Amino acid sequence: MSALTPAPSFIVADDHPMVRDALALALRAAFPKAEVALAGTLDEASAAIAARPDVDLVILDLDMPGMQGLAGVSALRASYPSAPLVIVSATRNPAAMRQVVEMGAAGFIPKSAPMEEIIASVRAVMRGEIVLPP
Repeated sequence: MSALTPAPSFIVADDHPMVRDALALALRAAFPKAEVALAGTLDEASAAIAARPDVDLVILDLDMPGMQGLAGVSALRASYPSAPLVIVSATRNPAAMRQVVEMGAAGFIPKSAPMEEIIASVRAVMRGEIVLPP
């Protein structure tokens, strides 16, 4: 990032505080001056996107209050079609991974991935790539 590039903004939406905090710390380390908003439910994630319509990336857990799995992804896409979205989840279901991308998410990152891999995936998504586990 050059001095002219504004610091990226992220929304980390996960119902587990430890996961949220770890992702926020990693993002702030990888993207100095990054703005990171935290959410623990689908409603909180929606409010955070509404407050930051130009957010660079929403990192969203599939399994948190209000999500109802893919229904929550669908609801967020309908309300905020331009918000860049990547799913971070513990699910290993390849069909769900494909489905979130078909629904407009920029990818799927397994929670089991090492933090360096998660950050590399975030960087790839921010470059416009679609990320999926092998």
